[in-house]
Amino acid sequence: MRTRIAHNSARVKVDGDYIRLILRRRGLRQGQLAKRLKITDAALSYYLSGKTTADQATVAAMAYVLSVDPSSILFLPEGDPSK
Repeated sequence: MRTRIAHNSARVKVDGDYIRLILRRRGLRQGQLAKRLKITDAALSYYLSGKTTADQATVAAMAYVLSVDPSSILFLPEGDPSK
């Protein structure tokens, strides 16, 4: 009998405005980030616009490529006590 390993598929919203700011400061374009993440430009656009959520692996990869802490690129609604 095979044991199935649980896969944490939690999805989160990223702070697209902050990610765009980081990209500008680093002199990068969205397309360059998408290429480094091995995702389509459209997928990255959807994440940054908030139209869809990203899985934890994608958030971790974005943070790594941008050299920031993963928690810094998460979207937290106004009034969130953890912000």
